[in-house]
Amino acid sequence: MKQKLDMQGSNELMFGAELLDGRVLQGLQDRFCACNNLYCVCLSQMQGVVTKAYGSKEELNYLHEKVGMARHIVLLNRLITSEMEDVVEEPLEEDYLKMNGVAIRVGGKIAAIWIVIGVLSDIAAPEQEIPENIQKTTTKQYYNSLDFLTYISKQYFATKLDELLAQEAFAKNRESQEQIKTELQRTEVMTSIVKMLESENGFSKIADEILTDVCNYLKISNAALLRINRDGETADMISECCLEEEDALIAKCQGISTSEFPFTNGKPYMISADSILPPAFAQFFEKWNIQAAISLPVEINGEAAMYLCFFELRKRRIWDVSDIKFLNEVKQIVQSILIKRITKNSLASSYASLEAILENVGCGICVRDMLSEKILYTNQQFHRLFADGRFEKQQDEIFRSGNKRYGNGNFVEYYSKEDNRYFDIYHTQINWVDGRRVMLLTVYDVTDKKLYQQKIERQANNDFLTGLYNRMRCEHDVEIYIQRAREQGGKGALCYIDLDDFKHINDGLGHQYGDILLQTISRSLQGVTGLDSTCYRMGGDEFIIIVNQEEYQRLDEILTEIRNIFSKPWFLKGGDYYCTMSMGVVCFPDDGDNVQELIKKADIALYEAKKGGKNRIAFYDENVEATSFKRLDLEKNMRYATTNSARNLRCIISRLWIFPDREIHVVEQRHLSAGIPRQWG
Repeated sequence: MKQKLDMQGSNELMFGAELLDGRVLQGLQDRFCACNNLYCVCLSQMQGVVTKAYGSKEELNYLHEKVGMARHIVLLNRLITSEMEDVVEEPLEEDYLKMNGVAIRVGGKIAAIWIVIGVLSDIAAPEQEIPENIQKTTTKQYYNSLDFLTYISKQYFATKLDELLAQEAFAKNRESQEQIKTELQRTEVMTSIVKMLESENGFSKIADEILTDVCNYLKISNAALLRINRDGETADMISECCLEEEDALIAKCQGISTSEFPFTNGKPYMISADSILPPAFAQFFEKWNIQAAISLPVEINGEAAMYLCFFELRKRRIWDVSDIKFLNEVKQIVQSILIKRITKNSLASSYASLEAILENVGCGICVRDMLSEKILYTNQQFHRLFADGRFEKQQDEIFRSGNKRYGNGNFVEYYSKEDNRYFDIYHTQINWVDGRRVMLLTVYDVTDKKLYQQKIERQANNDFLTGLYNRMRCEHDVEIYIQRAREQGGKGALCYIDLDDFKHINDGLGHQYGDILLQTISRSLQGVTGLDSTCYRMGGDEFIIIVNQEEYQRLDEILTEIRNIFSKPWFLKGGDYYCTMSMGVVCFPDDGDNVQELIKKADIALYEAKKGGKNRIAFYDENVEATSFKRLDLEKNMRYATTNSARNLRCIISRLWIFPDREIHVVEQRHLSAGIPRQWG
């Protein structure tokens, strides 16, 4: 059977395995069959058989004899190849037997298939002997059960998909945060190294500081600067940084022959722990106990005068492309510092060296005289970031907005409204090549990362169907509004809305029109003055409205506007349909000062509104009888059960069945708690 499924739809749902929870579906199936006297099984194109067949061996043998495998293959092919039908019926020779296939689609693709068989007692003739142990149902009950199975399965997969999307959004958000943190750290290190261009310390001390910064940032065990002596035959290690003192090599590398260093041929080398080494490098690595290495020539007048070396002695290391790029930029800075020291008596040479490095640091650079406010230098990357003269319009804001915001040596996020772009800008004061005091700006375009981070936050906080904030964001915001009202002595209200008889819209017009109605209602609620950012969809046909303390004095007016919204018909599928709402209202902090308590009390008030005939608004009354509370608690648990991967559902759906000659692995059943929701009867 699994092979057949795989052959029939290679382009079908590829994330089915993630959506299917065998333990939950097994429990769902077993209870469904037991409650409705049916036999069924769950299949998927990715996993084949998802659940174990419902029924005893004798029952399955009887059904297998009556139905046969060929019928199942035909039924599956009809469902898989059909783009429109979700429920198909396979005609059988025995008129008292019914066999249907139910396809559950997610995103337009089949996520799972139920095969359902029922034995109809109201059709079976006396002469048609049916074993006593076979479960029987009626024609009406059979088709009602199919509708129920379709509904609960769609609820399960919709909830499961929401969970997967939320998990993915959370993971991507964390990954994005880590990436931003890493890049910020890299930028800080590079900025610190760039500042060495203007240091008045000796070259050896500057080299020590640069190597220390690099070692600490990349966690490289050893970094060194090797100088080729004038004879061209020997070399001295003039600077070194090592994370562990026992890894120090500088004492052993004085006046050593260049023939012992196979990389001193003027070429750069990047050698990871998994690289295949030529004999000379293999001997060198073994002698000095090196696992990985990078060697970069530092040139003066076209000749390699020094080598910037990075050795990993402690662990196997595979060099990352970003690390190699970073180390090359460090080499450029060291080379520029060296050239500047050699030509320090020539201002032009110093400026040319500085310009060469600033053109290759990978970020926008701008230098401005602090007294005259004249721009002294900008590199090409800076011009690409602020093309078409846009910098001239924004430079006063960037440099001055003020001194309070932009201090010396601080990163600031800057948003350009004109371009809709985000920048990280680092301000620092340095001495320019001619000695005057200047402000140095390093600019990084972080627009893509910022927009991606905002997208991830929207996915984590918004309902995908209506665009309203979701339950998680609701609970977060309610806590903030409660705290604000408590601190400022104000009041607010939480309104719990449930649509009356929304199921009739879904059943009569189809779920797609039910979704359209939910979207239309959401836009209407946001259009109420003062509620544009305090509307939440809790799941299904339930909404929460928060009236904050600034709008609380308009509570009666807001409730009237909401009531008026539902007093008019909704235009759906070419006609007008009425769908009213019931609302429970609770005030904070008078009626409660924590999120769960307020939501629970609002639900109690909502139940009272429903009990009073629907299409009503009821305020919470602490004198509500205990029996009402208990009944509401039961119904509320069921409502949550259907929207949380059936995580609290205890007695709804049962075991499914499949052919007796198949080997099925029984998965652990998840036990769930609660009763049947009131809309199911």
